[in-house]
Amino acid sequence: MIKIGNGQGFWGDSALAPAQLVKRVPDLDYLTLEYLAEVSLSIMAIQKQKNPDLGYARDFIETLQELIPYWEKGKKFKVITNAGGLNPQSCARDCIELLEDRLSRPIKVGVVFGDDVLKVIDDSSH
Repeated sequence: MIKIGNGQGFWGDSALAPAQLVKRVPDLDYLTLEYLAEVSLSIMAIQKQKNPDLGYARDFIETLQELIPYWEKGKKFKVITNAGGLNPQSCARDCIELLEDRLSRPIKVGVVFGDDVLKVIDDSSH
């Protein structure tokens, strides 16, 4: 049996809830965290316009920090999230930097991207 738990329902939900779930379900396989909604995407777009390295849910990094002690104790759960928002590559980079530093080992992070159609729209308008 595969155990999947959802530790967050929206951007701004408790950063402690995911760790509380992992603590209560010791054999959890996957932890999902939901961040995106229309208002979230508009905030991320404004952030990315101001700084091209932003555009993702930066508090996800804080959530990861709360989960590190469980991985240090040998838990093997994986995290699935859309916290990368409009900039999943930057989010992944910052996650890897934090996790490799704290866990002292290589970390695999999968990133799904390619849905940004703004360049396609800009190209088609010329």
